[in-house]
Amino acid sequence: MEIAIESRTEITDMQKNQFIDSLRFKFDNFYRMIGFSENRLYLEAAINLRKTIEVLYESDVITGTGIELFGSYIGRTKNVITYSTLLLSYGSNRPIPTITVLRNLMKDLNKVLLNDPRFPIEERVRISTEAVNYLEHSIWQAKQYNKFNEEIIMIEMEKPIDSIRKNLILGIIASNDLLLGLDNLMEISNLLFGVHTRRSGKITLNFNYLKFSFLKRMKKSPAGTLDQLISILYSVEKWTTNDFDNNINLVQLAMFKLSVFEKVNTYIEVNLANYGDRTKGFHKQYGVDLINDQFEVAKAIWLAIAYYVGNNKISFYSINLRYKGTQTPVGYIPSRLTDYSKILGKNVLSNYLNLIDSLIEEELLITRRQDINYDKIFAYDNALRAILEYTGIYHFEKTRSQVQNTLTHDLLIDSHQYLTHKPSPSQVSNYVNPQISTNGLLTAYGMQDQGLYNYLQLIDMWKGFPDWISSIPVKLRIEKTFNKKLLGLTVDDRKTLTIRLIEGEIVKQYTKTTNNPKLIQQLLDAAELVKDRVSKGLNQDDAHKEVRKIMSERSPLFLGGEIPVWITLHNTYTGLIDILLYDPETKTIYVVDYKPDLDYNDFRKNNFVVSIPQLAAYGLTEEDLIDIQVECIMFNDAAAWVFDPNEVLAPIDAFMLEIDDTWVPPWLEFSNLVLFKRMFRLY
Repeated sequence: MEIAIESRTEITDMQKNQFIDSLRFKFDNFYRMIGFSENRLYLEAAINLRKTIEVLYESDVITGTGIELFGSYIGRTKNVITYSTLLLSYGSNRPIPTITVLRNLMKDLNKVLLNDPRFPIEERVRISTEAVNYLEHSIWQAKQYNKFNEEIIMIEMEKPIDSIRKNLILGIIASNDLLLGLDNLMEISNLLFGVHTRRSGKITLNFNYLKFSFLKRMKKSPAGTLDQLISILYSVEKWTTNDFDNNINLVQLAMFKLSVFEKVNTYIEVNLANYGDRTKGFHKQYGVDLINDQFEVAKAIWLAIAYYVGNNKISFYSINLRYKGTQTPVGYIPSRLTDYSKILGKNVLSNYLNLIDSLIEEELLITRRQDINYDKIFAYDNALRAILEYTGIYHFEKTRSQVQNTLTHDLLIDSHQYLTHKPSPSQVSNYVNPQISTNGLLTAYGMQDQGLYNYLQLIDMWKGFPDWISSIPVKLRIEKTFNKKLLGLTVDDRKTLTIRLIEGEIVKQYTKTTNNPKLIQQLLDAAELVKDRVSKGLNQDDAHKEVRKIMSERSPLFLGGEIPVWITLHNTYTGLIDILLYDPETKTIYVVDYKPDLDYNDFRKNNFVVSIPQLAAYGLTEEDLIDIQVECIMFNDAAAWVFDPNEVLAPIDAFMLEIDDTWVPPWLEFSNLVLFKRMFRLY
């Protein structure tokens, strides 16, 4: 059938290739043999030889299609004739056809055929041209393969490389003629490791990653690292027909990707993941599938984060640095999946599940105002399913078939209930001492909207957080989760971000030398007075309490101090506001935070800018509780910053992404809340 397609003159060569690939896809056994075999070039050569024999048979040159009959016709009668004897050099253990052997085979065929007296000379030439065309294609494939192999050998002469990774790359190159047809390893490197970003699309590397990194010998990781290999999968998934000059259609591209996926996944399973803890009989306890199941979870999480940040320039190490030691919605992410002495525990799986839930919620918001990003959706769904199936098999003790035949919705309900871990004492502590002003209560009571009054009365009644908030087993403290979490900023970074926020009028800055509003001046004076009292013996730990006392005595806008706030998004967040003020003229609530430990203009250390996310979260939470316009004020004796909590997180996140493509904001749920309010014009 392939010969019949190839003989048509009314369609282009590209169309012929598309029809043949579709035909091979329908013949499932054939496609498995050709598409997924490490010996693809040898099998292609065997098929091309079979086509050559078919041409001779259809042209009545030989009386059958057997390999022995063909060998006899070209004079190969001394030895047993097989495909390997006709395609490979004697004793070769390489899967690639030998160019010299192929050329000699083509030479023998031409010599016999062009001198066959049974046919006119014109017919001999026609048959010869058609028959040897297939062998010429196999010669081209072998030549291209050898070209890349020689290029890698030249690299090996300069620096040691690992042969196991070399064989993987050569296997990928040999998997399709489109890769074989490229000019050099640099082009292969860009296809397999080219950086993809959501802002700029595909970025071509200006150095050969294969040469300088992937093939480089590593004593501890001869097979490569999991990050590198998953990065290949991400890059391959991003391939488009444009990457191959549109010489392939979408169906062919999907099949092509599938064959490369299969090679890389098999490589990981054979060379990277199958370690286990053999000394403790680990495989006997959990079965040989556990390692691959853990790999599937890690791979799915890595790809989900890569699609979220829109960049494959990430690693488990960088992900770990992003979340290490923080109480974010995501929690702690293991840096590498190398500890196979125990199954993934509840806390790890819970963190994974929280991460994917957060990413899904954000994507659902985004899809309300723009086209659906199906790549992201599929990546998140695959990660969710991998976590749930792993939990079902290794924690619910269900069989693999039971888990795989259970709806994701049902697995999700069971897993959420199971993976809710016990809180630490610091998470459930409800000891607060709110200070509610009587004048503040009267002011709130006189307002037309009773939201503020009801809120203050509730706090006063419970002397802190309401019981239904205190009883939630796992809560995240806003201060600990968000304060000073702008990690990795240099002196110049802190300065640049500060200038952007102030010059962009996102943050208003007041100092001792500026013409300040009355409220701001009261705060600066209170901070100056407290600083003086600390220098004269006041305990620094009592500074916040002293500032609240001064403001309660001097400002008619004072509502209270150490005011509890809470909000339930995907997680429940709680916090304590230093000072709460209300201006009846502007109908604005001021969420005020005293920061005596921070400078506003010394960028050599943490300055005001690193605490903006914490205060913005307080402001957004307060706004959600009482539905009144809120502004935030951060101050000490030297300066005060004022900003709208709805406007500051987005520019901070944008700046962080500029300096770090792997940035994932710990306050993602609050960014989503702002996005939701903006979409529906709720502020």
